[in-house]
Amino acid sequence: MEPGTPAYNLPRAIRIAGRLNTVALAQALQQIIDRHESLRTTFISEEGEPRQVIQLEVRLELAETDLADLSEQERTNEVLRLIREDAAKGFDLSTGPLIRFRLIRLEPEVHLLVLVVHHIITD
Repeated sequence: MEPGTPAYNLPRAIRIAGRLNTVALAQALQQIIDRHESLRTTFISEEGEPRQVIQLEVRLELAETDLADLSEQERTNEVLRLIREDAAKGFDLSTGPLIRFRLIRLEPEVHLLVLVVHHIITD
C-alpha cells in the first residue's frame, strides 16, 4: 500500500507486425478488462487493513506514440526512454486502474504494445 512506488510494476512489450486496426485493438483490450475482475480491482485501506474493491467499469486508456519518422537510432532511444518512463510511473492502488497500455508505432506496419501492470493484480 505504498502509493506511487514503481517497485511492483511489471512492464512488458509485445511487437506487432502487419497491418494494425488500432480501434479493434483498443476494443479487444477493453473487453479483456471488462471480463477480468482483477484488472478492475483497486485496494483501499480500512482501519489500517487493505481491502479490495472491484470496480464495475474501468475505461481503457491506450496512449499512442508515433515514432515512424525518426531514424532507427533515435527510435530505439525513444522506445527505451518511453518504456523506462512508463515502468517508473507508480500506480495509486486506491484509484486505479492498475494497468496501463501504450502503443508505439515504429514503422507503418510495425508496432510495439507496451503494458505496465501492478504486481498486486497479477496473482
